Amino acid sequence: MSARQVREFFQPQGRWSTTTEHDLLVLGWTGDDPRVNTARFELHEGLLVAVRAELADASDAKVVAPDVVRVVRDGTLTMIARGCPLHADEVARLLRD
Repeated sequence: MSARQVREFFQPQGRWSTTTEHDLLVLGWTGDDPRVNTARFELHEGLLVAVRAELADASDAKVVAPDVVRVVRDGTLTMIARGCPLHADEVARLLRD
């Protein structure tokens, strides 16, 4: 997904912010959705590679797929593309935990 596609797909009413960190474009979202308190979308080379969100109600879970690792702990969702070199250390840590 591109930044534009993220904004179109994630449509709850809210406010968007855009920053850069290292080689990432970071889209931040805050709003009034009862399910999602905040969300952060990280893009590398124009593609979505990580999503981090504070969820109002979520059970702890871990899903490992060939392309992505998704972990929910204490109401925080972390979903990271396994092929992104900028997130390789974090992916390895999530796979170990």
